[in-house]
Amino acid sequence: MNASLAIPHFAYHDEFEVEKLISLRTDLVSVAESQHSVRLTPIVFYFKAISEALKDFPILNSHFDANTCELK
Repeated sequence: MNASLAIPHFAYHDEFEVEKLISLRTDLVSVAESQHSVRLTPIVFYFKAISEALKDFPILNSHFDANTCELK
């Protein structure tokens, strides 16, 4: 627990309009459940957006190597 206090932290906060996303989800829910037996929740779309964003900004998914003083 004490080591975690030495780790640099990063937080980001923003607001998004998600009405079109909710509408798309509503349209896809019945197909996902009936044909694929998958429960399609909004978080699925959020994780996909985050994973795509990390491809463009990989430094946000990096860690600090204290031995070499580098971000990896």
